[in-house]
Formats: sequence, structure tokens, C-alpha cells
Amino acid sequence: MTTNRLFAALLVALAGFAPAAHAGLIGTTITLEYDYIGVPSTVEAIPVTDGIEVTCTGGGTGNAAVCAFLTAGTQTLDIRDSSIVYAYSGPAAAFDPVQFSGFRFLDLAPGFAIANVALSTDIAGLDMSRIAFSTISVTMNMSGLPVGPGSSGFALQLLPVPEPSAALLMLCGLGGLALRLRRRV
Repeated sequence: MTTNRLFAALLVALAGFAPAAHAGLIGTTITLEYDYIGVPSTVEAIPVTDGIEVTCTGGGTGNAAVCAFLTAGTQTLDIRDSSIVYAYSGPAAAFDPVQFSGFRFLDLAPGFAIANVALSTDIAGLDMSRIAFSTISVTMNMSGLPVGPGSSGFALQLLPVPEPSAALLMLCGLGGLALRLRRRV
């Protein structure tokens, strides 16, 4: 094999290791359910845009049906390419302390099957034990959790199934090319 053909084969092999395109949630429509008594209180389709999708300004007002139940302070939901961010700003308040009070994010299609969820939060008591997920949904039980005074919130990062390391695959390919060249010599 000539040096030029070897170089061309190497470029073709490396091109195969380019990261896959990530579609993300922006441009999709998710289903948002909010429950506070164990059955959906609201179910609505939320178009995901580049910005905050839901803004509840207190007293039952805002741009989504869920605002009828998120009545304290200002609460927002920002769905991004592969994350969901909730923010609360206002006086001390708490989610209803019933069996289930929380969010269900359904029909999530970030361009990959959800294999895990990472949580970052400053809400006391909110941890991974309150989160359930499937390949297309995330459920958060906020029952009895405090928010405020001031601001508080959470961010959920949707994580795909880990892919094998591209570098390891490339090394295996280069090793195979080296063996092939060695046999020809």
C-alpha cells in the first residue's frame, strides 16, 4: 500500500469517528404534567424554544395552565437541548405535602435514549431518590419541599447511554492497519 493510499485510508477511518449530530429538545414539543394529588392536575403540550418556556408570576397567573397551581412567587421552566431548569424567586413557600406533588416531563426526544439524569439543586431535601426516569420521560416528586426565600431551583441534565471511547476505537483501527502493513512487508 502506498503512503498516499495509507494516508487516505487513515482519513476515511478518522472521519468515521466524528461525533454524531445531536438533535436536542429545542424545536420539539414535550408534554408537561403537574400533579399535586396523585393524578394530573394539568397536562399540556409545551413547544421547546430557545428561551424560557413557562413563566408563572404568582397568584395563578402566567403563560401556561400549570401556573394555576404554581401560585407562589415567580416560577419558570426552561427546557434546553438536553436539560430542564426550574427556578423559583419569591418568599418562602413549599410544594404541597401530599403523596405526590410534582412534575412529569413526557415525550422527551433529545436525540438519544435517556440513560441517566444528573441533578444540581439548592432545594433542601431534593435528591435523586425523588426522581424517576425512562428513556423518554422524567418524573420529579417535589412533595413538601421548600423553596425560597429569595431564589432556588434545580437543573436536570439528561444523559445518553455512554458510547465507547472514540480514541480507543481509533487506536484499534490503527493497530489493525499496522498489522496489515506488517504482513505485507
